[in-house]
Amino acid sequence: MTKENFSEGNLKLLVKLSDKLASSSGFAEELPNIFASAEKILGADSGIMILNRSIPALPKIYFHGSRNPLNSIQLNSIAAELNFKKPFYDNDYSNSSRRLKILIDNGVKSVITCPLMFQNIFGSLVFLSHKENNCFNTNNLFLLKLFSRVLSAAIKYNHISHRFRLARKAIDAVLQVNPVLDASLDLQSILDSLLTSALELAPASLAHIFLYDNKKLRFGAALGPDGKWDKPFSEPRKNGLTYAVARSGKTQIITDIQNDPIFRDKKKKWDGSIVSIPLKIRERVVGVMNISEFRPGQFTRDSLRIWKLFSNQAAIAIENARLFAEERKLRLRNEALRSAATVITRSLNLSEVLNRILTEIRRVVPYDSASIMIKEGDQVKVVAGKDLPDNNAIGKYYRGNRLAKKMEETGKPLILKDARSSKEFTGWGNTGYVRGWLGVPLITRDKMIGYITLDSREKSAYTKADGDIAFNFAYQAAIAVENATLHESLKEKLKALENSQNQLIQSEKLAAVGRLVAGIAHELNNPLTSIVGIAQLLKTAEKNNENAEYLDRLVSEANRTADIVRGLLDFTHQRQSQYTEININDVITETIKLISYDVKSHNIDITTNLSPDMPATTADFHKLQQVFINLIINAIQAISESGKGDTVAITTNRIEQSEPAEHPGKDLPGHTFTSGRVIRIIITDNGPGIPDNIISSIFDPFFTTKPIGSGTGLGLSVCHGIIREHRGSIRTQSTPGKGAEFIIDLPVIPLPEYSPQKIREPAVYSSFISAPEPTLTEKEHTIRILVAEDEDTLRRIMVRYLKKCGYHADSAKNGIEAFDCIRKEQYTLIISDIKMPGINGIELYKKVLKVNPRLAGHFIISTGDVISRDSAVFLSETNIPYLTKPFEMKTMENAVREILKIKKRIN
Repeated sequence: MTKENFSEGNLKLLVKLSDKLASSSGFAEELPNIFASAEKILGADSGIMILNRSIPALPKIYFHGSRNPLNSIQLNSIAAELNFKKPFYDNDYSNSSRRLKILIDNGVKSVITCPLMFQNIFGSLVFLSHKENNCFNTNNLFLLKLFSRVLSAAIKYNHISHRFRLARKAIDAVLQVNPVLDASLDLQSILDSLLTSALELAPASLAHIFLYDNKKLRFGAALGPDGKWDKPFSEPRKNGLTYAVARSGKTQIITDIQNDPIFRDKKKKWDGSIVSIPLKIRERVVGVMNISEFRPGQFTRDSLRIWKLFSNQAAIAIENARLFAEERKLRLRNEALRSAATVITRSLNLSEVLNRILTEIRRVVPYDSASIMIKEGDQVKVVAGKDLPDNNAIGKYYRGNRLAKKMEETGKPLILKDARSSKEFTGWGNTGYVRGWLGVPLITRDKMIGYITLDSREKSAYTKADGDIAFNFAYQAAIAVENATLHESLKEKLKALENSQNQLIQSEKLAAVGRLVAGIAHELNNPLTSIVGIAQLLKTAEKNNENAEYLDRLVSEANRTADIVRGLLDFTHQRQSQYTEININDVITETIKLISYDVKSHNIDITTNLSPDMPATTADFHKLQQVFINLIINAIQAISESGKGDTVAITTNRIEQSEPAEHPGKDLPGHTFTSGRVIRIIITDNGPGIPDNIISSIFDPFFTTKPIGSGTGLGLSVCHGIIREHRGSIRTQSTPGKGAEFIIDLPVIPLPEYSPQKIREPAVYSSFISAPEPTLTEKEHTIRILVAEDEDTLRRIMVRYLKKCGYHADSAKNGIEAFDCIRKEQYTLIISDIKMPGINGIELYKKVLKVNPRLAGHFIISTGDVISRDSAVFLSETNIPYLTKPFEMKTMENAVREILKIKKRIN
């Protein structure tokens, strides 16, 4: 194919189409312009896009063209009959074996088509011409293939982005439900709120919740199109769907109840579909939620994902309500045993209960002032009071005295006719006004936990009968204190359990996002390499400076995408510590690049003052990067949420440490951080600062000031652990309202202390190093190279480029095919992908080593993923160089030249 077959206008249009598809977040609205440009490039009258699967925001059949338009019935018929799996063109369509009568009747003379493919075929592109003398050619077919690949990648990328946004929306929606569930402990209110929220998150016709306890189901709540229902649509059957889900703990989906076996013994009341989801606390089922539609069919994956996420929160809310109901039942039973006075135990707020007790006592035993004191060791604490002369008496502590000891010994009320005559009594604060006094012990489980004091300004104000009545109330008060204490303890444990579950869920979500990002990044590397290769191949034939500039820009943008891909892979990849010699300024610089978008989106400036003479030290680059990311992001969030501040400053310098460090790292045997050179990093912001009452806790695990679901409370704890692992220290100082400052000290440590057996890295060729234009010697024309690559497009481009450079190049789509070629032909060099079906690159090398040791020394490995430890060991032992995808074709050529020791001709 020569340059003359392509017009300058067509190339410009193709580049513009590529840019538009790469930058568009949703291009459904752009389809008319996109197809109009494609038709212009191909010289077609109209175009058709047919998708064989549903893709959000895109029609399954799209037609564009003004000449002889096709209606929907005709398009559906074409889609049903069309089965083009390979690209081709036909300029005598009326006599073609592939002809369709509808298109012939429409006046179509020529057809050119290409499948839409990303890993597999998911649709077709068909362009039509009604002109007698308009003939498609191989150049048109090549341009259509390019257009198809770019369009396929854009559709796939938009589809993945759409799925990610839906997943994020589902997670955010479920998190928004938490405050609603936390607002009440009443079971019925919670069940009604659960169903309302479930149908708001993912609409359906009908929803039920059945509670499951002691292997029995009972109706909880139902919500239909006309509102809340007081009874279920139908009662669960022992051999029915709801019991099956409750027993198995597994979700079941019925797409058509009329034809499903589980409903064979039940009279069908309605047509429809139903999904039944267990509500589980760990592995214990506490209920079942049934979501129904009044029509058969599949539920959307988005709805199912939302309901399953939602079911975790629902189970926790139901369990909390159940525990609260059980505790309340126990308390109400105790009230029934203790006459009318037990009404005061309805509240579990200790202060409220005790004040209510004092109010109820006053109705039957009048007093001028009163208090309730609880024992704490050798002292007593005033926890409730009425009309005490000291307004600040609540919360004060007093030493025990003989009066308290006597009540504890006898277990009975104590009466003083005139308190002024008691020396012990004067030790309880400002009590000069008290004459008559009654003390009543609070006894539970044969132990006095405190006492009630009633004060009167009148002498002999209280009698034994008053003591007996007050004693009944004291008994209730003791139960109330114990119940409230137990309840507070229970609430704390439940809260801790809920927080732990939320933190685990949050951690799983973060891990899932990490896996998703890593997967997407890996899948992008192959097409990025193809895009770069295509652009470079086109550039070699392009003499127009403007077009060449566009192609350079395409390569530059692909390389910029590759930068982002590598950053995401590095950040999300889980790995063991890898200590190397690093410069701390490089870590900070790379960190700022990685989070630059987040910084810009919050309108915050990052200033740096990095010392130019920083010594190298031994550290894990990525772990220190994690520390800096956490600290900078925390500062950005604090500034954004408070609206105060606009700057984060980072400073590095070298200091001479003459005194032991604040945190010497004694938990690391054989390593001490005492004196010598120290690297100091200071990260400062001018935000709201850290309150004094929490600054001592910020490095504690799970400590967070953010609401549930907004943070795990692990960030600063992880930072602290990483710095200690590096035998350093991290501390903070802050003035509320004036910002915060984090100071990190790291010792300068030689590499052998950490890594005496460092794995030697093989040669790696970067795609970002410019390579000179290839200049061939006579000898190079005899070199035979085999390319083993399972990505079809990339394999073709590599082979074509090598041939353009003058080499003899063959290709194999997998390791097995490559090994067959090696046994049949004499090759000078092998370029092999490390991950291939059948036999991977490492296994291929080992096989070649056995049959042709000389050829094993002429190997180049390519990879689109982060090198695993096993692969790194293999590459280190064999000293095989490797290309990291995406790489430029020129970089591949340089690697070939270096391996073969080919000397360039000196001009």
